[in-house]
Amino acid sequence: MLTTDGTLDVYWQAADELLDPNGIKIEYLADGTGEWQSIEVPRARPDDAGVVRGQTQLNLPAGTSGVRLRGEVYDRAGNRSVRGA
Repeated sequence: MLTTDGTLDVYWQAADELLDPNGIKIEYLADGTGEWQSIEVPRARPDDAGVVRGQTQLNLPAGTSGVRLRGEVYDRAGNRSVRGA
């Protein structure tokens, strides 16, 4: 949830038995900016099922009315998947 002071908690999960832990990228687009910004994703080791989870907090300008998110992941074979929210 985006708060009125511009704070946004971001949680993510990626799952693939052959997930490349270095191949995770998350970006956001705040309404009115027109430019995607990268979110730092700490390197995480997949669990035994190939799942990587993480979270971070964004501090956007106060009054930001909306934000879009997208995640991009690669597996060790180089296959790419992109999802948005």
